[in-house]
Amino acid sequence: MTLKMPLFMLRDGDMKSKKRNLFFPRNLSTILMLFAVLIFANPVQADSKIRPDKISIHTMRQFGDLERPEVPFLHDAHTRALEKQDKDCTFCHLSENNRLSLKFKRILDSDQKALKEVYHGNCISCHREMLAKKEKTGPVTCGECHVKTDDVIQDADPMGFDRSLHFRHEKAADNQCEKCHHEYDASAQKKVYVKGKESTCRYCHKSEDEENRISFQKAAHQSCIACHLDKIKSSLVAGPVHCYGCHDRKEKSKIKIVENVPRMDRKQPDVLFVSRFSPNKISAGPSPQLLEDFEYRMKLVPFNHKGHESYNTTCRECHHAALSPCSDCHTVKGSKSGRFIPLEQAMHQTQDSEACIGCHNQKKKDPDCMGCHGKIKKDQDGNQEHCKTCHLGSIPELPSLAAGMSGSKQAEDLLKDLETSKKDVPLSAIPETVVIKSLENQYEPVKLPHGKIVNALLQKINTNHLAGVFHKGSATACKGCHHNSPEIDKPPKCESCHGKPFMEEKMHVPGLMGAYHRQCMECHEAMGIEKPKSTDCTGCHREKTDRP
Repeated sequence: MTLKMPLFMLRDGDMKSKKRNLFFPRNLSTILMLFAVLIFANPVQADSKIRPDKISIHTMRQFGDLERPEVPFLHDAHTRALEKQDKDCTFCHLSENNRLSLKFKRILDSDQKALKEVYHGNCISCHREMLAKKEKTGPVTCGECHVKTDDVIQDADPMGFDRSLHFRHEKAADNQCEKCHHEYDASAQKKVYVKGKESTCRYCHKSEDEENRISFQKAAHQSCIACHLDKIKSSLVAGPVHCYGCHDRKEKSKIKIVENVPRMDRKQPDVLFVSRFSPNKISAGPSPQLLEDFEYRMKLVPFNHKGHESYNTTCRECHHAALSPCSDCHTVKGSKSGRFIPLEQAMHQTQDSEACIGCHNQKKKDPDCMGCHGKIKKDQDGNQEHCKTCHLGSIPELPSLAAGMSGSKQAEDLLKDLETSKKDVPLSAIPETVVIKSLENQYEPVKLPHGKIVNALLQKINTNHLAGVFHKGSATACKGCHHNSPEIDKPPKCESCHGKPFMEEKMHVPGLMGAYHRQCMECHEAMGIEKPKSTDCTGCHREKTDRP
């Protein structure tokens, strides 16, 4: 097969028979213009393909630096081509212990020469056979496979087990948890099922192979695909076996989601106290050290565990390392098992979604919340008064705490008290309309629909459980606009603090006009309120026709 090369790619020796004046300066402008036309007429991104099934073959890297670039490989394209020939996964993947090996045409990696031959011998020979049959096929030369760049972009959306998928598999397996869950028994040197200790695969199978445990990626592909293939062979309904089925966003959106999934039973409590004291330590008895530690402590945090289960899609969103109390790993001083992150830090990290405050901060990024919370400074978020929101009520005695650690009645009562002890501003104290005329000049006074705004905010708060717990009543919502003021029925007006213009001795405090415009405009933008637009002055105050 003869490959014709573009003129500018020919070797120096081949150039002797070609006209050299193409590269002379007098034609350089023509070349640049042509190059620009090609670039802008055919942008790389426009011709690129975004696929979830692209993998890179760089197996030879284990023997040292690669001699040639790694090979881009479209897995589903090959799978579909084999299906048309009535061939399945076993054409490329060997079987071991009734499981397909993820490696190509082998179980183990041998020496460098043999491994290279596995690919060159099998891939190229298959392509040549199809080429001889005049069928569409892949490359047969080195440079066509080993390319420095290609136009295919890998975009494999991670696949995970949420509560809905777990319930569907649980039902399909007839509640036989042992079909998926296992532990390794070191004494027996085999995998065993332990009822009541089921947990996510990721706790043992990490991102990379460790000791005798394969990575999560390998474990998931071996187990899940093998199970799906077995069901297909038995003409049963099965999950995906192609890359697109699990890793393409469009295909994943077709997966049926079960609403109102029954609660998973791991003997977990409904309500408990989040404490520095692990239930295991307390149940062991009141040692002198425990009694001393118990005396000097923050008030405990009542925690609605059952409620949080329904707010999250997986247990891993909180229990990121193990299905055990946080204090087992995150001790007061920090421990190796908790990566030396102390309990206080684990709970109060502001940017970590696995921490209580970090998770709540993520929820506050919702447009319904950002009108107020988008303007709250980080140092205000750390106000010590906020501690009382979670660290509630009287401290229970150690014996009662030990007895009720798994489902504390005291914790449940404290949560109920929190929901019933809200302070609401009387409706009679909330004006329906507020006329802002202190800056009246070029425009007419602003008629602010105060009551409508308050009702809209309260409706969003009352339909959001997180907001309902942390807002101590309608007076808290008032502070979204009337910031830095006490929670009272009639908070002070803006001009009480904001002068016109700004006060030079308080450079951080905007003037009255700036305060009004920042407060209103930034809130509208953060909450996605389209009307009135920030640039539409007359949307809030009509322009005067008889202005001086």
